[in-house]
Amino acid sequence: MLKSLGRRLARDARGSGAVEMALIAPMVLVLSLGAIEAVRLTLTTNKVNRVAAGTADMVTRHQVLKDGVTATADDTIGAYFAAANSVADPLDLEGAGRVYISGLTNTDGRGARVAWQRTHPDYELDVESRVGAQGSFADLPGEMTVAWGETTVVTEVFFEFQPLVWFGDAGGVTFHREAFFRPRLGGLASLQTP
Repeated sequence: MLKSLGRRLARDARGSGAVEMALIAPMVLVLSLGAIEAVRLTLTTNKVNRVAAGTADMVTRHQVLKDGVTATADDTIGAYFAAANSVADPLDLEGAGRVYISGLTNTDGRGARVAWQRTHPDYELDVESRVGAQGSFADLPGEMTVAWGETTVVTEVFFEFQPLVWFGDAGGVTFHREAFFRPRLGGLASLQTP
């Protein structure tokens, strides 16, 4: 009787699709979630790069820029934090990021110094500028220098990427991107008092 039951079950194919699905579904789910995270990571990287380059590009179109991080007039530094937030959309740059805009000068031939540096008070990510603090020598990447008498504007963008699903004890990844531009019309060695 047991042998005949075993033969009958071996010939019966009912339910085999459900068993196969139960074996394959977890792998398909993991691959799908991995693909979604890879796309989100790529889009976030591209967006952060665009924010850094776009903000530095917009700032360097001025010969004179007024101080005031919360002002929104076109010729004030605050307008470019608002622009950075717009470029970053749909990323929540204020809630999970920080933007630094700095002016680097070399007035004495001894190397680049951070002449001025601003960040908006609404940014919640607690990170320090990697270029350096205002008044200090600038920490520049690789062989980059600022020539004597020149000014360079650097925009640093930090953004903390949080994965939708994470199978470990590690948290998010903080992106950091820099963009260095020379002012088109000269100037910007300092910010003008509004």
